[in-house]
Amino acid sequence: MKIKLLLFLFTAFSLQAQLKGKTDNSLISPYKKLIVADHQADCSAGAGKMKCLLVKSSPEKKWENFYNSIDGFEYQPGFQYELLVTVSKVVNPPADASSLKYTLRDIISKIPGKKVSKKPVLSESFSVSSKNITWVLTDFISKGEPVENKEPEPNITFDFAQKRISGKGVCNRYFGKLIDQKKNKITLDGIGSTKMMCPNLDKEQIFFNLLALVTSYQLKGDRLYLYRNEELILAFKQNK
Repeated sequence: MKIKLLLFLFTAFSLQAQLKGKTDNSLISPYKKLIVADHQADCSAGAGKMKCLLVKSSPEKKWENFYNSIDGFEYQPGFQYELLVTVSKVVNPPADASSLKYTLRDIISKIPGKKVSKKPVLSESFSVSSKNITWVLTDFISKGEPVENKEPEPNITFDFAQKRISGKGVCNRYFGKLIDQKKNKITLDGIGSTKMMCPNLDKEQIFFNLLALVTSYQLKGDRLYLYRNEELILAFKQNK
């Protein structure tokens, strides 16, 4: 009886040790945008002191100490960053570790600190000259989770002179109206497409549905981000 009990306890302990530090596949939020300050702050973690990143989720909020790390991100002092990260749960983390894992998805911007202190840097705006630029989808939201797109489609092209959008889904051509374009606010409407029967049409329909939800955009160099309110739902890269 004692031997069986010892074997049970040993097995349970081994399973617990294996689970420590493992990441749950379910994401807490599809994407999270973090602004990282150009300097670090002294902070306390457990019994010791360390240097923490200063972060905030939007420009109007106050800086907060960030006690975690961001996988794939190499911080360089003197630069302010705007990052796109994914956040996932860590199953049964060690007592002195975070229950959340942050992973870098993209660096939206990296700006020298001196320039930030003198003049705030705003998102670039579209212009009529942007109408011939095709943007290829890199990321989108599906069932509340981020999905990376590695195919040359879907894509999108804006024509501000004609107030319309066009592009290709997975296999069908589509078109739509550009209802509003004030500062960084846009509304896309009347989206229609050809009706070819192709594989993976579910992905195409998700893409079309997300386009109809867009309320604003952010343009950074060769990257285009489309939002529903403050939630990022589509990300593109300029097709060169």
